[in-house]
Amino acid sequence: AFMESFEDMIVIGDYAFVHAGVRPDRPLAQQKLNDLRWIRHDFLDHRGMLEKIIVHGHSIADEVEVRPHRIGLDTGAYTLGVTIS
Repeated sequence: AFMESFEDMIVIGDYAFVHAGVRPDRPLAQQKLNDLRWIRHDFLDHRGMLEKIIVHGHSIADEVEVRPHRIGLDTGAYTLGVTIS
């Protein structure tokens, strides 16, 4: 129930926060849940501007990726084996 209560997209100002990304050819209001949670290459390979700057995880990179249209935050920290008690 806790996880099901999470929002799949949060928009604050010029930023939209999602898990994986967005379908670049679709307005934010028309995004599909599956894309918000699982999209990868169609989003990551996109080079044009989007409706908002998309802040996302889901795709591991060595460092935080800052692009004009997206900020990728997933640096694979979970692989360090740190647990939260």
